[in-house]
Amino acid sequence: MSRSSQLVASEETPDLNFRQTMLRVGLVFVVLCIGFYIVGASGSGSLRPRPVLHYLFTSTPAAISSYASYYFYNVLEKYDFWGVVASVGFLMIIGIATALLVFEIFYYWWKRGDFRIGMRETSLYRFAFGDKSERTDLYLFLYYALSLDGLVVMALGLLGPFIIFGILVNNVQIGIGQYMPSWAAFLVFILVADFLAYWFHRFAHTTTSLWELHKFHHSALSMNLLTAHRNHPFEVAMQYPLRAIPLILVGPSIPEYVVYTMIHHAVILLQHSNFNVGFGWFGRIIVSPRFHLLHHSSKPEHFDQNYAVVFSFWDDLFGTRYKGKDVDPVYGVTDNYFNRRGFGFDMWAPFKRFWRGIFRKPVKV
Repeated sequence: MSRSSQLVASEETPDLNFRQTMLRVGLVFVVLCIGFYIVGASGSGSLRPRPVLHYLFTSTPAAISSYASYYFYNVLEKYDFWGVVASVGFLMIIGIATALLVFEIFYYWWKRGDFRIGMRETSLYRFAFGDKSERTDLYLFLYYALSLDGLVVMALGLLGPFIIFGILVNNVQIGIGQYMPSWAAFLVFILVADFLAYWFHRFAHTTTSLWELHKFHHSALSMNLLTAHRNHPFEVAMQYPLRAIPLILVGPSIPEYVVYTMIHHAVILLQHSNFNVGFGWFGRIIVSPRFHLLHHSSKPEHFDQNYAVVFSFWDDLFGTRYKGKDVDPVYGVTDNYFNRRGFGFDMWAPFKRFWRGIFRKPVKV
């Protein structure tokens, strides 16, 4: 079911094929995991199961629940606010965001020829004087920057994706990066990571239950730099197993991962800004703000297109690039129940709709 059909369909009609689709995807993912494990173990000269795999597949649900509780309290006890603030990751995220926020001020000052008029178009002005939608973007930016997402997901008992990520990264390695130059390893890493991001994003639009989570991101009524972080924590958690694949394939190289993270973060901040500019011929390679703003449009002619995250050529390869005339988009979604009842409701409602969709029960919010 496409996004356009989902938006006009009744909320009383969940996707009847979702469970079958998830079973198939899950089966393929398990086969891939086993394949990666066999290849990695063969390379090390041993096919003996790793202890964590043995534990996972032989433990009772009660034992796994006990482990999850222990893991949550252990992480909660060790969470260090000032340690996070002083970390490289936090400083990198804040540094890139600050640089772009300052650039935005000078850009609109130059574009409008008047500082006061230009300032009204900046993200900083919207955060200070905007509506609930823009404040939500700011809250979630700080939420992810302070590494609170893992704590919340664990508190909800949704450790599964994190456990899978840890099992794969710690126990399976192919590591083709060691056999090629560093630039080639980085290229393979970023292409694989972005290819998987494209397909997860596309799947989030074309599957009803996943769309209920992703709809929160599209519920923004205006765009600003920090809208990039307007993602439901459960949707973010579900992407963790996919993030393990490039690390398994190329190898856990810290420099390449850091560079990719910086590029990815800068691109998604820019593409959610209100600049609405293209990159000319370079836009055939890298996602521009205009390219992604059209993806956020609620106009029917823009539905189900421009899924790419960093490299825009994925949409060319798979026939999902918008080829119509560039027009000013209108933001938001049909049946936009967000931005009205508070941040807590905006977190809970899509989570409830996601699970109700899986079990084929209509839900009213």
